[in-house]
Amino acid sequence: MFRKEDGAVDRRPDGFWMKMLLIGLPVMVLVAWYVGQTYGVLAMQGVIIGGSISLVNGVIGFALVKWGLQKSPTALIGAVLGGFLLRLFMVMFAVLALIQLTAVNPYALGLSVVGFHFLFMVLELYSIREWLFPDKISLSRPIRGQDGEQNA
Repeated sequence: MFRKEDGAVDRRPDGFWMKMLLIGLPVMVLVAWYVGQTYGVLAMQGVIIGGSISLVNGVIGFALVKWGLQKSPTALIGAVLGGFLLRLFMVMFAVLALIQLTAVNPYALGLSVVGFHFLFMVLELYSIREWLFPDKISLSRPIRGQDGEQNA
């Protein structure tokens, strides 16, 4: 939600949560199924756990950015930088603890955390871009100035 200039609250639905469910979870299931068929159950568990860690990390990151955008530029910077460090250590400790305490495949766990983190980061950035700039910008059409000439 954003406050408009007249004080009203803009309640545009953000599609981040639906993108996470409709894109992220099916990809996670398909990758886990393929890895399970190819490398075994422990590798499949590593993919599922790593994807889940990345999913939680992405949700926390998006919530922090959304909160910071609603407050102030200073809050946004604090949420992004502080949240990044907090989430980095959270993921690191979770992965190290899982590798030490369980029999999960460490390669599958590590690669899935990295891969799904990238996927969820792309979805998060795309959702924030849609949220901040709802008017679609077409890259296929040149931008014309007021005098009708193309801008370089």
